[in-house]
Amino acid sequence: MRFMRAKLGGLFSCDHGAFENPGGIALSADGITVNGNAFLSDWYSAKGAVRFEYPTIKGDLHGMLISKACL
Repeated sequence: MRFMRAKLGGLFSCDHGAFENPGGIALSADGITVNGNAFLSDWYSAKGAVRFEYPTIKGDLHGMLISKACL
């Protein structure tokens, strides 16, 4: 799923979302602008990389539980 350089007037919510691309990028939101809160919690899962490079999130970022990450 790609949200590259997306501009959202409200919130960004991936609650209950499942993103799968093992060995690749499962969710990309590079350069995203969110004028509210961003939620990656409540049963959200990703098999693959999750990228948020240079985001602008004017609210809070909720979730982002990282397990088995290679940083």
